Amino acid sequence: MRVLIDACVLYPTVMREVVVGAAKLGLFEPRWSDRILEEWARATRKIDDAAEVFARGEIVMLNTAFPRAIISVKGGLEQRLWLPDADDVHVLAAAISGSCDGIMTMNNKDFPTRHSYG
Repeated sequence: MRVLIDACVLYPTVMREVVVGAAKLGLFEPRWSDRILEEWARATRKIDDAAEVFARGEIVMLNTAFPRAIISVKGGLEQRLWLPDADDVHVLAAAISGSCDGIMTMNNKDFPTRHSYG
């Protein structure tokens, strides 16, 4: 099962370690995009500059451990998608581009599972 991991799951160290540990056990195949990884690295600036350096090192190690995890988003896909928060469309586009079975996120309100038609 391919699972796209959102930046909000990668950012907290303990959560990232649990998720990556599960992937290393073969429970799922992790996927992410360069944009998701960049979002995670930039979020660590809230802590300090050293945290961003550490995150970028972690990103290198993750991409080495999971060389097939990186997804390139298909051109023009983001413009055809909609989510309540437009800033999360890139996550959905990456999941679609990577033929993912699901998205692992803590941001459920911006990834609705149903669409109501008026």
